[in-house]
Amino acid sequence: MHRWTKKIGEAVMFMPIGKPMSVGLGALDIDSIERAVKPTEAQGAAFNELKAISAKAEEAVRKACPGKPPGTPLARLEMVEKRLDAMLAAVRTLRPALQSFYNTLSDEQKSRFDAVGPGRHRGSQCHQPE
Repeated sequence: MHRWTKKIGEAVMFMPIGKPMSVGLGALDIDSIERAVKPTEAQGAAFNELKAISAKAEEAVRKACPGKPPGTPLARLEMVEKRLDAMLAAVRTLRPALQSFYNTLSDEQKSRFDAVGPGRHRGSQCHQPE
């Protein structure tokens, strides 16, 4: 077995698989964004679209994260691939809705939106150790 193959197997074998975390725009905590930005009535349609797409993306990623880890390193690697595919699809789906909403914001709202960022969100991983 090649050294890198062994390392990949070990990494997959010891991947933390615990309770699901919210992902959707997991990095975009919709409730925090709404509190920070306080969308106007005119921005409501774009915000509601973002919210709906975020919920769908979050559900799709959640479905790609099994509650119980597969038994073999190769199966775990396949699980990781499915999870990454789901996350990439979520990003591609969310980007246009996020851009559309962001474009409706005033400079002050954009500043508050930008403050809702890394370290202040629910998480962006499917699972975290319990």
